[in-house]
Parts: sequence; C-alpha cells; structure tokens
Amino acid sequence: MDLDTYIDKKYILSVLKFMSDNSEKRIYFGKPVLYGKNVYFEGRFYAMTKTLVRDFCRCSPPPPQIYPEDVWLSHTVLDCVAEDKTILNRTVHYMISDDSKIHHKKYKRNGVDLNLGSYIKA
Repeated sequence: MDLDTYIDKKYILSVLKFMSDNSEKRIYFGKPVLYGKNVYFEGRFYAMTKTLVRDFCRCSPPPPQIYPEDVWLSHTVLDCVAEDKTILNRTVHYMISDDSKIHHKKYKRNGVDLNLGSYIKA
C-alpha cells in the first residue's frame, strides 16, 4: 500500500479475510492497469495470497529492468508461476478492487477534501 492511500478499513479487512480463507489459491488483488502488453496491479494497494508469495520466493527472477516496482512485481510473479514446471494448476484469480473503497492521493466526499503526496501544494 502506498503511503498516500486512504482505505475503507472494513472493506480491506473483508478482502484480506477472504484471501486468508482461500490462501491455497493464487489470488491477486488490486486495480488492474495496462502497461505495454501486460496487466499489473497498481501500487496504491495490492495483495497476494501466500501461495503466490511462495511461488515468487521459489523463483530466481532477474534484477528489475522496469520501474515502478508494482509493474515489475506483477510481471515477475506471473512469470514465476508460468515458468515453474512443478505447478500443476497455474490459474491466478484476479480480484478487482472497489475504487469507492480505496483512494489514492485525493479524497473528496461529503465536505471532506484531503490531499496527500504530489497533490499537496506548499
């Protein structure tokens, strides 16, 4: 999660509980964005089940050649799953985040106007 992200705690807790209850599956949560020909989950908030993290930890990816880190991590994790011949079921389930529950840098609703990160003017 980026430091300039506002979250609905109840929503995030329900997402994390669902992922924890289904941790044997490969679940990737976040907001998908197209980067070149590949999709990644943008860094404001993303999460993976322990199975995906384990896949990544068993892999030996090359050093990052692209920036930002969320793009590199997304591509690398999916490459690790695709290349590991010991994985019988390579299905990765994508869980799309609810944009009304996760706000990046700016939150404006019901008379509240909050800004963080690059939106702050000195």
